[in-house]
Amino acid sequence: MAACANFVVFILTTVISTTGMSPPKPKLSLQHFIQAAAARHLYRTALRTIRQSTDRADRATRADLTGWARGEFEGHRYERDVETIKYYIATGRKQIETAAQTLKRSTR
Repeated sequence: MAACANFVVFILTTVISTTGMSPPKPKLSLQHFIQAAAARHLYRTALRTIRQSTDRADRATRADLTGWARGEFEGHRYERDVETIKYYIATGRKQIETAAQTLKRSTR
């Protein structure tokens, strides 16, 4: 029985690799979709905060902060544990608030 299962996996892997098909993605729960929406909202909020808090003349700072935000999100893009995603979102909110306060103080 195990040999049969291994053979099926071998055949599927061979077909997928030779035809260019990608393996099926794991199904995500409702919580994953909710957290994905929260992460997209956080990303847009971060970009909005960066845009509003930096001077138009200071394009280098804006580009650095935008790159930092993008890097943080890209680095955790494939995280699947819901609790870890919630932690990242909560931490991201705090970092955005802190960055916004610091940028407001520096532009005074």
